[in-house]
Amino acid sequence: MKYFISMCFTLTALISPTFINAQIKINDYSMVGKIIAGNKFCTASLVSANQIVTAAHCLFNQKTRHYISPRHIHFRINNQKSNSIIQSKVKTYTVGLNEIPTKGFKEGFLYGDWAVVTLEKNIGCQKNMLKYNKKTIPHKLTVTKYNNASQQHLDIIDSCLLALPFNKNKTMRLKNCPITHGSSGAPVMQITKTAVNIIGVVSAGANDSKGRYRVIAVPYQAFKNQINHNKCPK
Repeated sequence: MKYFISMCFTLTALISPTFINAQIKINDYSMVGKIIAGNKFCTASLVSANQIVTAAHCLFNQKTRHYISPRHIHFRINNQKSNSIIQSKVKTYTVGLNEIPTKGFKEGFLYGDWAVVTLEKNIGCQKNMLKYNKKTIPHKLTVTKYNNASQQHLDIIDSCLLALPFNKNKTMRLKNCPITHGSSGAPVMQITKTAVNIIGVVSAGANDSKGRYRVIAVPYQAFKNQINHNKCPK
C-alpha cells in the first residue's frame, strides 16, 4: 500500500472548537491547537511547557523543497473561557525526515513524519499538556482534529480503533477514524477517567489493498527523546 500525505489546509478562519461523539468537556482538550506555516495549517498539541508536536510534512514547502523557516511559523489555541487566542511564535524545531517525497511511498517511511517544535513562550504553563501513558495501548483511541468543512471546528473522533497490534517501532494503523485535510499532526490519544494521554500523531490516510480506509499515525516512541520536561516557573 502506498501513501500520499495530505498537505495541510489553507488557513482562512480562527478556531471555534466543537465536538462530535466524545462526551468530555472542552477544557480537557485545551492543549490542542493549530500550527500555521505560511498560508497552511495543521493540528498540533502541547507536550511540554514550550513544545508542541505535529507532522513533519506540515512544515515542508513542496514548491521550494525545503522546510519552512521557524520565523514563518506560529502556534495558537483558542481560549474558550475568555474567547481569546493564546499564541506563540516558533523558536526552532526538529523533524524525523530530511525531506518529503513528491510521489507515493511505503508505510514504513511515515515513521519519521513527526516534528517537535519549540515555542518562544511557555504556553503549556497556561494550558493543559498531553502526557505519555506507559501502560498498555488500548484498542480504542481518540483523535482530535480540525474540521475540513469550515476549517474552524475542533472535532473529537472517539471511534478510532487499532487495525493492527501496536508496535512502538512501527507506525500505527487506525480504522473507523475519519480524518480530513487539517488533521495532519493531530494527536492520537488515550482517554482515561483522570487524564488525556498522547499515544502518537496523525501522518496520512489511504485505502489499503482491500479498499479499506486506514489512518497512519506515528507512535510517541518515535519522537519522545526530543521532548523536554522543563517545569513551569512558580
